[in-house]
Formats: sequence, C-alpha cells, structure tokens
Amino acid sequence: MRPVTYLKDKFTELSVLKKMLIVFALLILVGVSVWAGYLVGSKQLSFKKEALSPKGTLISGKVEEPRNIANPINGVLFKKSEAAAWVNRLPISVMIENHIQARPQSGLSKAEVVYEALAEGGITRFLAVFLREDTKVGPVRSNRPYYLDWVSEYDAGYAHVGGSPTGQARVKEYGIKDLDQFYNSAPYHREPRVGIATEHTMYSSTDLLRAAAEKKGYK
Repeated sequence: MRPVTYLKDKFTELSVLKKMLIVFALLILVGVSVWAGYLVGSKQLSFKKEALSPKGTLISGKVEEPRNIANPINGVLFKKSEAAAWVNRLPISVMIENHIQARPQSGLSKAEVVYEALAEGGITRFLAVFLREDTKVGPVRSNRPYYLDWVSEYDAGYAHVGGSPTGQARVKEYGIKDLDQFYNSAPYHREPRVGIATEHTMYSSTDLLRAAAEKKGYK
C-alpha cells in the first residue's frame, strides 16, 4: 500500500490547477480506452456475421455452390457448374503400351483412372479412361480380352489398334463401342521417331476419338 499512499500524498500536495489537469488527462485516457474497445468489439461482431467457407475464407454471406456432382469414373465430387462441360460426355478408354520404346507416354496424367496389366513378354499395358479433359494419347496398341471387362464397366468408347483373335471376338460379343484403328483410321496418326519401331508410333486424341464415336452413333 506504500506506493498508493505515496501517490496520494503527492497528489494532495499539488495545486488545484495541477490536480484538475491530471483528472482531465485521466478522463481522456479512460474515454479513449472505452472508444477503442467499442471499435474492436464492433469489428469482431461484424466478422462473425460474415459467412465463412470450410477453409475460413470470407465469401460475403453467399452460400458456396455445393460439390455434389460425382465423376462417374472415379467418384470425385465437382460443382454443377464445373461438371456441366463433361457430365454427359461419352467416356473414352484407350489401350496405351508400356514398352520401353513407348516412353514417355502421352495422356496418362489426364485420365480419370488407369489400369495396368501384363500383356506379353513381361511387358505391361495400360487401359486409360478419359472423361473431363481432352488430351493427346498414345502410343496406342492392340486389344487384349482381359481389358474388356473394365471397358464395359464404364460403357466407354474403346480405342485400340487391332488385337488378339479372342479379344476382337469379345469386342463384338460384349457390345463394346469399338473405335478400332483398323476400321476407324481418321482419329489416328503415326509419329515416327528415329530408332523407334513403327508399332510404337500410333497416336490419337480424346476429342478426335469422341468425334469418331459420335459419327458411329455411340452415346
């Protein structure tokens, strides 16, 4: 209590004018503190009234468009406005080889899903299924029967270059939307490279393949 008593004694010794100035200064300080507290409190209330996204970003009270349209290939959810461009598209599946001379392949990173299975000689082959993004694809290789179950799951157009006798027979048996290069050459082209065998040079693109599918009446 000594500091308080000391201050009280000192204050008592001051002249009336000095006492009035000190009281006035204290009143101003209290007023400024109250006003600052009011402003801070008002801003906090205003902030709480604003709508926030799940990540905490202010969106000015507007309700964010829900992500409730599922990609039918991989199940990823999109906004309706995002899905409008592709939701009714025909999926395109493409046989893409994985021989060392085929690398780097084109288009695999744009696929909704990619399957890999052994083809022959210990070399794998990919079946890539595309929907949202159009892209160059290849090298495109031949059909094998064990890929057809995956193609059928998506009711997709099937791009390949010929195939094994069993695989080709099952394309018809399964009612596959066939885009075989042997009978639909327009969407395909060769890209020769020095030192690379011809069978590793067939390419296409998903937009050209989808256009070919539309001409054949595939939906």
